[in-house]
Amino acid sequence: MDVLEQSRKLKAEADRLLAQSGLLSLLGEYGTVHPTGSYLYDLLTWRDIDLCLAVDVLSHDVVLDIAKRVAAVPHVGSMYYRNELVMQTQGNPQAIFLCIDFYLPGDARWKVDILVAQDREVQRVLQPGREMCERFTPETREVIVRIKGDVCQRPGYRREFSSRTVYEAVLEYGIRTVDEWDIWYRNRKAQQAPAP
Repeated sequence: MDVLEQSRKLKAEADRLLAQSGLLSLLGEYGTVHPTGSYLYDLLTWRDIDLCLAVDVLSHDVVLDIAKRVAAVPHVGSMYYRNELVMQTQGNPQAIFLCIDFYLPGDARWKVDILVAQDREVQRVLQPGREMCERFTPETREVIVRIKGDVCQRPGYRREFSSRTVYEAVLEYGIRTVDEWDIWYRNRKAQQAPAP
């Protein structure tokens, strides 16, 4: 199946998951939900949805109440809680994360990551994506899906580089093929490597 057709199919599948699970309505009882990432940008190459939830008061009690209710949603198989208010990982938002795995019939596993934070932090997190989204064209979207569809299968994806790295390569450096990506990324890694 062509990667563009696959991306459209994944978006339709994601829409169905969100509608049938009632997840957006559930989260909306706690604050304002903002879809983001590849799902919002129509650049899906694998089963992954990113959501931000802006709440008035951020606490682990609120997030654990959400988690308790989400655990009862059909097909939720696992969930991970990460409190960055405590962990303070450099570069990460001041937020609490719920990472949920939906196991749907037919071996379709969807990963849904929910960032929960106060509105100011959510807006700060969303702003770079909003600015980037304005720069997408039909041509760059197609290029991104083609490159990302290949490189997201590689072991370094999400550890050494992310979707945002692909977006940067296409939008900032004019990368248009997987071969060009490979050369660009090798050079980037070499430049970032510490001197011996």
